[in-house]
Amino acid sequence: MIPTPVSATFACVVLVASGLAQGTPKDTTEPFRAQGKKIADAINQRSVAFFSKHLDTSRFAARVADGIEASKSSLDQLRQQLQFVGGSAIVRLAKGSGKLLRVMSVGGRGQAIVRLLREDGALDYLVFDLRIDSGTFLITDMYTTRGGERLSQMVQRSFSNSLFGSSRKQWKVLEFSRLVALGKNDEALRAFAKLGSKARRRKEVLYQRLSAAWNIGRKAVEAAARDIVRYVPDNEPSRALHMFYVYSATEQLEKAMACLDLLEKWTDDDPFLDVERAQTLLRAGKTDRARISAKRAIDREPELIHGYLLHIEATLRARKHAATAAMLKEMEKHHEIPLQAISELDGFDVFRISDVGRTWYDAYRARKAAGKPGKR
Repeated sequence: MIPTPVSATFACVVLVASGLAQGTPKDTTEPFRAQGKKIADAINQRSVAFFSKHLDTSRFAARVADGIEASKSSLDQLRQQLQFVGGSAIVRLAKGSGKLLRVMSVGGRGQAIVRLLREDGALDYLVFDLRIDSGTFLITDMYTTRGGERLSQMVQRSFSNSLFGSSRKQWKVLEFSRLVALGKNDEALRAFAKLGSKARRRKEVLYQRLSAAWNIGRKAVEAAARDIVRYVPDNEPSRALHMFYVYSATEQLEKAMACLDLLEKWTDDDPFLDVERAQTLLRAGKTDRARISAKRAIDREPELIHGYLLHIEATLRARKHAATAAMLKEMEKHHEIPLQAISELDGFDVFRISDVGRTWYDAYRARKAAGKPGKR
């Protein structure tokens, strides 16, 4: 289950509520689908105003205050603060390119899964909890798969600290997180080792540890990954996302593919996962399988340039020059050709001097000289 106000655990394919097990609900996804598209657009436009307008501050504040003995005046103050900073907090967490993938709805509540290609190239999925109140669309919370927690959980820690101060245990976790954010990776891992056993098992802490470990070396990554496998349920998309990169980097191909299979079911077959699949297969030397996955990504989302580049790289490695030329021509229909990057791929020099390669290149140069080398 995707996390609900009651539970922070989630399964990978089924919607939030146990209500799905009580029968097939009426399809009420269309209103949420329209709003989900607007959310993706707002991410791309970095629209603080949109998220400020549509954040349900009352329900969000109730989630933040869940389990905290806060006074009415403190909650009122929190709601007021959320009206000013809630939208900007979402925009800060959602830096990148967004695309709506899937919408689910039960009993007037909905969820929208948005793929986020972050500015640093990292893949993430954002899950927005939605509701409609008297015809008004509202966001009640947001979950980031890479971070492994909800926005309300992040705010809750800050809210609790402002009310009661940080205990020594809480301070150690905050210090660990600060060191990770600053890129002080060796210090962060030493700080992690000093955390209490309960804190070391927290999902968001485990993922932050892995983030630091990537900058240390393989042994640190493998140690962090072992604890993720040990403490995070294997049906959670957040675990699948992180472990895919671990298995891919450590050349555990089939385990990496299994993670992508799980994510495909959860996202309703996100085409970018075919990009990830193609890249992993290509790294493993499986050029034919990589080409098939890249072509599948192209067919389902031609706007993604990644699929074309990987398909071209696979055909260059396999010396399938006719296939390379055909894909370059297809790519021109949707994208500018990044010739500099392509010319640096293994096998391009051989393609360039082949008959089919010379024919394509001469035609490409002629089109460029005429001012029409591809989509603008």
